[in-house]
Amino acid sequence: MNEIKVEDIKVGGAFSEDAYIFNDMIFMPKKTHIKDFHIKALEDWKISSVSCEGVFMTADRSSDLESSEDTGNSNALNAATSNNNEKSTDSTVIDTKNNELKAVYFEWVKKLTLFCETIIRANTLNRVALQNMIQDMEAVIWKKSDAIQLIMGTNIPNVSRVLRQSIDCALYSLMMAKRMNMAVLMKNNLVLGSLFHDIGMLKIPNEILTKDLPLTEEDKQKIREHTVNGFVCLRDAKFTPIIASAALQHHERIDGSGYPQSKQAAEITNVGKIVGILDTYSASISVKEFGKPIHAKEAVNNLLQLSGTSFDPQLVKEFVKSISFYPLGSMVLLSNGIPAKVIGNSGIAMRPIVQVVVDGKEQQLNLREHTDIYIKTTYVPDSKG
Repeated sequence: MNEIKVEDIKVGGAFSEDAYIFNDMIFMPKKTHIKDFHIKALEDWKISSVSCEGVFMTADRSSDLESSEDTGNSNALNAATSNNNEKSTDSTVIDTKNNELKAVYFEWVKKLTLFCETIIRANTLNRVALQNMIQDMEAVIWKKSDAIQLIMGTNIPNVSRVLRQSIDCALYSLMMAKRMNMAVLMKNNLVLGSLFHDIGMLKIPNEILTKDLPLTEEDKQKIREHTVNGFVCLRDAKFTPIIASAALQHHERIDGSGYPQSKQAAEITNVGKIVGILDTYSASISVKEFGKPIHAKEAVNNLLQLSGTSFDPQLVKEFVKSISFYPLGSMVLLSNGIPAKVIGNSGIAMRPIVQVVVDGKEQQLNLREHTDIYIKTTYVPDSKG
């Protein structure tokens, strides 16, 4: 591996091979042009060098590289798989497990619905049942983190998007807590804050939340009020100020550009800062009534652009290190146009182990070992096929 100093990385240039930070995390896929916010993120994270088996080429030379949009050589796939022993992986195993998890996930959403309703109606809730649900969620994160991430962000008919994204934020908070070895009190505050951060949205008329037409200024003001309304709900239900701060501050930004109080970094709790990151990411990748979800890589890029201005750079870093870009079961399209299914973790987030079909036979391909092939995009199979 070559160590390339951050000071030598320039906007418009590109790496000839994947570039890594933190030993095993791909910072920039090969042949992808560097933007100013990428360099800023490295500086904010106090990273002095990036590891790469190739070289960094400045803008005037990066045109020599083939574009990352170009397809790879299909022979490379055949060569990569020809040395593997044939492994007929049962592709139904992941699907079966996901169906079981979907049922569990749906139960969490139903329970959260009841918790929120009793908080709004009676300023109380069944705290024992709530704690039991959180313990179940934590057990899933420890044992089935990849599988549950495949479900998060998907649509559940007749279920509030707000509540679904609140469950997702709580799961992301548990991933961060696990990654950071977070103290028990901080973890509990963060998970509870994540679960109920958007409770104020449930007091907004549904016709505003599902409106197809552009929102009026009056509509926007009502939506902005969900932060204060949520804080009042949690305060009256005897949640601690730290937990309630998740509702009040998850739209605050460290540069003072957020709402409802235009707080700056030192005035925002860590719970408020983290939930703001989780809420933004979850909203970006989730199926919604209007607009299309984006892929995890693009959502992370958006966070990088906002790192240091809207969001705390160190917290963004910890979050990015906590998630899976391609959870088990994801369908992806390889650089040579061949679809594949993610079936394993290679130790590098953006280069998992995938299952492909070669000459009618299912075979495994470890993208960590075969750098000439990479994931181009996620792949949605044709339901008619």
